[in-house]
Amino acid sequence: MVRTEELDARLDAAIDELHDIDRATAGLDARRARCLAAVAEIADERAALVSGGSAVREGERRLVAVEIATATRRSERTVAGMINNAEQLVHDYPATLSALSDGRVSGLHARHLIAHASTLPAEARPGFEARLLAEAAVLSPHRFNERARRLRETCHPESITVRHRQAREERSVWLSPECDGMATLTHYLPAVDAVAVDDLLDKIARSERSDTDPRTHLQRRADALTRLILTPDNPARPASITASVLVTVPAATIAGLSDQPGDLHGYGPIDPGTARAIAATAPTFLRVLTHPTTREPTMITRHWGRPVADHPTDGDGRDRYSAPPELRLVLAAIDQTCRFPGCSRRANRCELDHTRDWAHHGTTTPENLTYLCSRHHHLKHETRWTVHPHPDRPRHLNWRSPHGRNYTTAPPPAPADG
Repeated sequence: MVRTEELDARLDAAIDELHDIDRATAGLDARRARCLAAVAEIADERAALVSGGSAVREGERRLVAVEIATATRRSERTVAGMINNAEQLVHDYPATLSALSDGRVSGLHARHLIAHASTLPAEARPGFEARLLAEAAVLSPHRFNERARRLRETCHPESITVRHRQAREERSVWLSPECDGMATLTHYLPAVDAVAVDDLLDKIARSERSDTDPRTHLQRRADALTRLILTPDNPARPASITASVLVTVPAATIAGLSDQPGDLHGYGPIDPGTARAIAATAPTFLRVLTHPTTREPTMITRHWGRPVADHPTDGDGRDRYSAPPELRLVLAAIDQTCRFPGCSRRANRCELDHTRDWAHHGTTTPENLTYLCSRHHHLKHETRWTVHPHPDRPRHLNWRSPHGRNYTTAPPPAPADG
């Protein structure tokens, strides 16, 4: 029989090991920060070699970020943020860097400190850093972040009026896909407006409460917000603007012969019942037949019977530069995102690009058209990044970076139609 003392000893050993792992991880975070700061210096030195101004410097930094992002399978925005944070940590917060190297604070503590300190004037940062570091060793990252937010308010020498006016310029709304056909819509807005919206939703939810309504209070709040935004006669929305969604549904699912999920553009799989409901009321309906291997469109028909094109373009593909609307829609559904390595911008918010340039005899045909966001569209044409389609699978793109690293991107698998 295992004695209690033995179990306690094993538990103590495991806790000690976790403590050692945390310290080692913090040290690696510090090492990564020094490496990223050095990368930024290399980019600046490269820009200096050509005697470029700030535009050349930013261009070199962008190219370096793209190289790191594709090599480490991170987004460029993430890498750019990591480089920025690393430079701040290494150059502006040496005490925090030292504490991180020694494992006295975690990487998350350091990120919270920099996030709040960077919003302070430079002269206020050293005192703010010193006061916070004294508490980092005894506070969890969540409590440390809250403490940093409150301390920042008392340390900031500028008027809250000025700060609020500046912060208000950052207001935004963004979508975060979740599991099981759900998503989170985040609205960053002034606190007074947020409290007012919250109060209105609460009052609507309470007013709809009844013994015959099975919804919870939180469900009624969520439904109220959806109605307020999507109701057709909403006076806050111009009558000419309507919400639109792009859904790809296997034909067998629509016919009720299969329960394969549909695919919501910008999100992913949705349940077959929702897909059928959308199909039943869709104002625009395109039926697309694709090659089973290459996924190239071979025929597009509108409203289940009136042909749009037996081939999405006529002739040899050199008769028109712009692709027809139906083909744009179909390729957006197939590509789903920008086709540059690691980019996840939705295809319907990107630009359709001729993989082989039109100026170099490229054709306006499905196998030569892919979606690229504006950033990567410019990158393809203005830098030494190159791209070529796979000879047998045109939608598989082979990218080569200026430093010779190779990457392949492909559209996600098509929903099974069976």
